[in-house]
Amino acid sequence: MELPVLPLPLRRVVRDPIYVVAVPVLLVVLAILAVPAWLLGLIARRRRPLRFVVIGMAAVVLDFSIFARCTGLWVAHRAGRRRPEDWKTDHIEVVAHALDVFVGRARRVVGFEVHITGGTDLDHGLPTVLLARHAGVGDSLMMVWVMTRHLGCVPRVVLKRMLLWDPAMDLALRRLGAFFLPPPRVPDDKRDSQLAAFAKSAGPGEVILLFPEGRNWTPGRWEAEVEQARDDGDLVALDWMESHPTVLDPHTGAMRTILAAVPDPQVLVGAHRGVERLSSIAAIWAAVPLTHRVDVSLRRTRVRPDDLVGWLRDEWAAIDDWTPPENETVG
Repeated sequence: MELPVLPLPLRRVVRDPIYVVAVPVLLVVLAILAVPAWLLGLIARRRRPLRFVVIGMAAVVLDFSIFARCTGLWVAHRAGRRRPEDWKTDHIEVVAHALDVFVGRARRVVGFEVHITGGTDLDHGLPTVLLARHAGVGDSLMMVWVMTRHLGCVPRVVLKRMLLWDPAMDLALRRLGAFFLPPPRVPDDKRDSQLAAFAKSAGPGEVILLFPEGRNWTPGRWEAEVEQARDDGDLVALDWMESHPTVLDPHTGAMRTILAAVPDPQVLVGAHRGVERLSSIAAIWAAVPLTHRVDVSLRRTRVRPDDLVGWLRDEWAAIDDWTPPENETVG
């Protein structure tokens, strides 16, 4: 059961002040923890604890810097010091710059090296959908960074409503036109109409980012979906899942709604490998520092509207084939 999201006025007058006070306290706690982590590195020659503390501080700073700069943009625009037509451009630059800084820190601290291929043939004048794999810690932020810096586009993200609890995502992504999925109590037809309106609103240079799996792949979730398919007697899904152990069975509902609103969009499939096994604290601890690069592949594809399930499973099967088995790395 998800915690209900506060209405916007309460997020501003209750959550945001608490967040502003909590962030410095958290940074002080992490700074204090850095001292024994540094000493442990000197004595036992184990720098892993210090790496975790430093990257934790960088993540907190990333989030707070986006929140602070978005708040500053609101003040500047309200005071008339920025042109209204610069509103979206300013927020794109805030997100892109903050992610640039964080990726640079992650490269130095934990060895997070990203290699991107494809996407250069994207036509920014066409309606575009990016269907991305969902696996590993921080992969959604990585894809947003790829979209802003590599593709040079506005990320219009479809994501869970719970993420509105994060003040930075609330301010930045909502102002960039993200679609936060409505609560479960909202009827399906109303949800579909809202998603269709969102898809129609995407303009030139804007790309809808969708995660068809619906949640991060983990070995446990894959096993649970296999068992669910077996219990349901869905032999087709069961056979597909057992043949593709590094992805979850992709859902077509959101894509079907988007296609009804935008019949012939330009579609990219975004695959990545190198972070999918980082699905638990223990796995992340064991992997740091990373000894292999993270590969991101962006590939144009043609939709088969008459067979969405088969088409999307074929695309995800290709991602599974491209992903190395457990205990093997790339790069």
